[in-house]
Parts: sequence; structure tokens; C-alpha cells
Amino acid sequence: MLQRLKMIGGTTRHSRLVLAVITVSLVLAGCNASVQPETAPSENPAEVQNGEDLAPVGENAQPEAPEAPEAPEVPEAPEIDFQVVKPNELGEVMVIMYHSLGEKNSDYVRTADSFREDLKRLYEMGFRTLPLRDLVKGDISTPAGFSPVVLTFDDGHISNFRLLEDGSIDPNSVVGIMSDFAAQHPDFGMHATFFFNGGTPFGQKDSVDFKFNFMLEKGMDIGNHSFGHEHFKSLSAQEVEVSLGKNAAALKAQLPASYEIDLLALPYGERPAEGERATLVEGQFEGQAYKNIAILNVGWKPSVSPFDASFDFASIQRVQSGDGHLQLTDWLDGYEANPKKRFISDGRADRVAVPAALSEKVDLSRFEGLEIITYVEE
Repeated sequence: MLQRLKMIGGTTRHSRLVLAVITVSLVLAGCNASVQPETAPSENPAEVQNGEDLAPVGENAQPEAPEAPEAPEVPEAPEIDFQVVKPNELGEVMVIMYHSLGEKNSDYVRTADSFREDLKRLYEMGFRTLPLRDLVKGDISTPAGFSPVVLTFDDGHISNFRLLEDGSIDPNSVVGIMSDFAAQHPDFGMHATFFFNGGTPFGQKDSVDFKFNFMLEKGMDIGNHSFGHEHFKSLSAQEVEVSLGKNAAALKAQLPASYEIDLLALPYGERPAEGERATLVEGQFEGQAYKNIAILNVGWKPSVSPFDASFDFASIQRVQSGDGHLQLTDWLDGYEANPKKRFISDGRADRVAVPAALSEKVDLSRFEGLEIITYVEE
């Protein structure tokens, strides 16, 4: 049985979801559930009023404006076989924390070859890159049957994006490796967020404009990591505001005016004392305001789904890169043994599909226009 529940703005939790009275019964045992697309009748009330033609008449009538060309139809995503895809958009989301590339693997360093292997394994396991902003906005358009993965890189190290003497991108830098991988696997994407803390982004002063423009063209994002990589636990709210505001202003000065610095990775994963944390979310520095829509921890485990009632945009968990206990390789091994734990997309960003047994954990109160659809696993 398949059920679709419509989300009404301002409501919270599954107990306040309203049944949209769409129930598809399975006719034969083992029959695959499907949802028929809804189409509303097309009307233009400007054309008719009380049954009369509204076109002007007489000598002063103005010539009719030419009809606007019809917008091309956007094909709707094909419906899925729920029993085959088994979507679970309440599953865990991999938000991976990298720092730099180097000669030897460690907790904060990955070799270029190991990073390549990470991308290859993620791809082969059915992960596809997703922008961090899309995750927190609930705008998840990952193809049906696949899982979103959010790649993050702290500190803006030169090994993340290096140019060689001839001006070409170092093929052994993060961006070089991702560019090459995306050329071979276009469906994987190049979405990633790089977090900077003062100084020259990526360490090459004369190439910052080129690098930032390249990143934005490829769907990569730029985030805040404080101005001086301070220990926030020892700072007041006002001191945190100066650190974040100053760094946000410095980054915005090198970016298009419309670009917002609204993504934050906490240095050392630290927060100021309880009651002193408001400026982690928003504040201003010398008249330049900032407001963060995602705050990332120095994590050790995957994030919960943004549709989970326990999701907190101001405390998003990350998985540390590496091959040790509770690091990336360890978590991927776990997903191979238990694939149901991870987020499995239904291929549509306008709804949230979950097994019926998990529906009580869904909270769509932060999102507009989303509906929940549940199904019973056979």
C-alpha cells in the first residue's frame, strides 16, 4: 500500500500531516506500488470574466500583444517501483570531512591515490555528490536508488587546489582529481564545500579569482572556518562574531556580490559556552551581516536526514576521512553490510519517500511544498 501525505505550512511532525486521500491499493500480491501523477486543469482567469470577451473595442483599442511562446514542458521524473528501489529518505547522509592531501595517510591527511580510491568506492556504492546547501534546504534531487554524499574540505590548504607553473590545475590536487573523476563519471558531480580561515585561500595569491570562479562554475561552494582558526570554547559571543564576521567579509570581497557566506565548519569542532552561541548562527562585522544556514561539527559519524525530527542545521555531524575505526572506510564497510541504513533517494525533490514504519520520525516543518509518501515493504 502506498500513501501520500501533504505537508501544510507551519505544521510539525507526522501527527500533524494531513492525508491527501491518495491511496493506491495493490491489486495482486507482489504487485509493484506506483503513484499516478496529478495534473491540475489549466485555466487563465484573465481571458474570461462573466463569460465576456475582455479585448478592448473601438477606435482607441490597442493592438493585441503577441502571445507569449509556451514554456517548454519539463518532463516529470518517471515513477519508480518502490519494491525495487526501496527508497528511504530518512536514512543517514554521509557528510565527509577532509583537510589536505599529502605523502602519507593520517587523521587529517589523505594521499592523492587514497582520495581517488575514496571517490571510486563512493561512486561504485551508489553515492552521488550533493551541495551542502541543497541538503539543509531539503532540495535533494539525487537519482532514484542512489545516495547523496556531501564532500567538505577544511582550512583551504594549497593541496586542495593548486596551479602548476604553466597555469594548469595540478592533477594531484583535490580539484584536479575531482575534475578528472567527473570527466570519466559525469553523473557523480563535482559538488563540494571548501572552508577557509583567514590568509590566502589555497595559498596562491595571484590565482584566487581564477580558482573561486572555477569552483562556482563547477558547483563547488565556499564556506567560513573562522578568521584565525580560533578555539571558540574560550571566546565570548562577541569575539566569535568578530572572527566569523571578519572572515565572511574577507571572503565576500573576493566573490560575486550576490554570493552568501552562510556555511560554517567549526574550527576544532568547538563552541563557546552555553548561552554564548547565538553569534555562531548570525551576527555582523563592521556593518557586514552574516547568517549561517549550516554549521558543521568535527564529526565521527554520518548526519541524520534533514527530514528527521532530530536534524539540527546548527549541529551537523561529519565522517572523518581515513581508514581507521569510525572513519570513512569503516562506515562504508558498514553500509555494504547494512545498506538500508543510508539515505536512498526516490529521485524526486518534491517529496520525501520513506518506509511506512519510519513515518513517525519525519518532520517537514522547515520545508515548504514537500509531501511525504510512504510504502509498505514486501
